[in-house]
Formats: sequence, C-alpha cells, structure tokens
Amino acid sequence: SANTDYAFDFYIVFRSTTATGFRFSVNGPAGVVDYMRKYQTVANNNLVGVATWLEGHVVSFDTMTVTSSTIAAGVDLHCRITGRFKCGGTGGTFAVRAASEAANNDLVVQKGSWGLWF
Repeated sequence: SANTDYAFDFYIVFRSTTATGFRFSVNGPAGVVDYMRKYQTVANNNLVGVATWLEGHVVSFDTMTVTSSTIAAGVDLHCRITGRFKCGGTGGTFAVRAASEAANNDLVVQKGSWGLWF
C-alpha cells in the first residue's frame, strides 16, 4: 500500500536440476528498501558440521549478484532475505526473485519455504 512501512523475512529452500550457480533479490514499487541476503555456497557436510555462507546488505531492488559457485545438482540449499521496505506514493506488488546463473537451468524453490511481511 502507498506510504506504508513494512518489514519482511523470507526463508527459501532451493535446489538446481544442474550443477550451476544462482541469484536472489526482491522487487517492488518505488520506495526505500534495505535488506540482508544470506545464502549457502556449498552443500552441507555432516562430517564438517557447517556450510559456507555469503551475506550482504543491499539497498536497491533487483540487485541479483550471480553466485557462480558450482553446486551439485539435486542438493537442498538455503537463502534468507530479511529487511524493510518503505513504500512510496504508489502501491504495488512486492516479490522475492530467484534465478539460475544461466538460462535454461531450473532453480526450484522447495516446499517448506516461507515468507512473512508485516
């Protein structure tokens, strides 16, 4: 809605059908946005107990930095996007965006992913 402030939190479980990289962002109507984006860059390993993560602060829509790390196909990975949005004078649709690093490679958001906004 126009002239309204929001907070949001998205937890995305995803996998690729091929060994490829990925990218995530948010998109919406004109306004002020800032959020933290954190995602895995390697598959989990129970022997090590940790995954490698990248995290960054973003202050604009559609900032979809490509992670070109090759992830094995069919591995569940996680992305967390949390932040705020101050909608300007015109309302519109706010959405999370996910994509493969390359065309024609499927990046599938898995059941159990969720999002909150308030």
